[in-house]
Amino acid sequence: MILIAALTISFLNASPGERVYRVTASAPAGSKVTLRVNAPSGWVAAFCTASVCARDSVTTAAPASGTVHAELHLYKNGRPQPGMAVITDNFGQRGIIEVPYPVG
Repeated sequence: MILIAALTISFLNASPGERVYRVTASAPAGSKVTLRVNAPSGWVAAFCTASVCARDSVTTAAPASGTVHAELHLYKNGRPQPGMAVITDNFGQRGIIEVPYPVG
């Protein structure tokens, strides 16, 4: 698990061609939170919340708890390379995960 400011990223699982992470961000209740990712070459990224999945970024409202949860899915596309995926939000929080060579 990586904690930078109030953005937490936890590895959930991997299968052939996919890696899944849980991203948790803290924000004022009721505010709009936008999560963005810059994935390494050869990976397609999608964020999924309880209501929507979107490629590269997602915007959702922070609940009364102020904690927003999303899953980040990374899918092999072409010839994926290992590298760093940088995740940011609109409050200046940032997290970095190392994406290894593809599984399977």
